[in-house]
Amino acid sequence: MSLDFREDYKTIYAFIESRVAKYDPSSNVGPGEPDKPIRQIDFGYQFDQGGWIALVFDTRPDAEPDGEWGSYIEENALQMNHWVEAMDSLFEDEKPVTVNISDGTSRVIRPDIETEDLAAYFGIMLRDALIEARGAGVFASLPLAQGCVMSVEEHDGEYGWPVYEKRDEGLIIRPAS
Repeated sequence: MSLDFREDYKTIYAFIESRVAKYDPSSNVGPGEPDKPIRQIDFGYQFDQGGWIALVFDTRPDAEPDGEWGSYIEENALQMNHWVEAMDSLFEDEKPVTVNISDGTSRVIRPDIETEDLAAYFGIMLRDALIEARGAGVFASLPLAQGCVMSVEEHDGEYGWPVYEKRDEGLIIRPAS
């Protein structure tokens, strides 16, 4: 069994673009009140049991990485069922899975891998897609608050970016000086 993160990356990036293009401040399904500026963009995921990614726009004035995005998965998710199939092969059938990483390299993942190490493969791909989207101006059309940050979090807490103390790595819009 194998996973091709190069293809997944394209799907994920297109999902980001689609979510941004369809964003309607008056009907945002996420934490906070409608018609308020976005303070945090949360990219949540689960690679094993559910196999999904969810991009959630948080408009709470005190938004922070507190997992509140998890209450809005269903309305903001894209299923990644092939992830579950690969994890079933890895853990239930105890067969290695080859992962073709976005940079063109391949890794063979064995059943004895630590969960947080495995979660990082997926999380880093999502982080890279967010960073590329930020650099390409994909978020420019959104009503972003000063100091708006983006983050990636695995549903069970096995991976998170940015590290809380370095949240400025996820900044989209710098705070006014």
